[in-house]
Amino acid sequence: MKEFWEARNKRERWLIVMAVLSIITSVPFMFTPTSGLTKALLPANVARQKYQQAVEQNKEMIVDGKRMKQKLSEWTFHSNPDALIPQLIDSLQKQSVKGGVHLIEIRPLRTIQNDKLAMIPISIRCECPFDKAIAFLYYLEDPSSKMVVDRVDISSSGTNANVVDMNAQIAAYTQTQ
Repeated sequence: MKEFWEARNKRERWLIVMAVLSIITSVPFMFTPTSGLTKALLPANVARQKYQQAVEQNKEMIVDGKRMKQKLSEWTFHSNPDALIPQLIDSLQKQSVKGGVHLIEIRPLRTIQNDKLAMIPISIRCECPFDKAIAFLYYLEDPSSKMVVDRVDISSSGTNANVVDMNAQIAAYTQTQ
């Protein structure tokens, strides 16, 4: 062995030492199983069932997406947000008459635009009996008005316990193309 070692130059000896060290360090890894890599594949029938379930779920999601697009089209306006504000104010006034509420303030807020939708918020303020305020909010939430109540603050307005001061933020959505 000594003759074999002395017959090698310095570079060959270094390569032999490195090869031996790499073999010594890799032997334990060869005999210890790893938990993630030794798992067997699913049987063919189970894999086929899971695939069919995934396909069915995908079809259901596509149908739901189409249904939601149709509902979205029904519940939103299809006009320019700036041109829609006077129509919304007129609708708010009609709803307030229907609900028996006098609107003190109607203030359009800045439009929030997304890729396909624009939200048009409108702030309103009124003083009225509590039951009429709630009825007015229900009239606004009617799907035919295409408006939603985004935020409501109701507080007592003074000595009369039945009269409340209501601040609300109403929003309407329009599709932008």
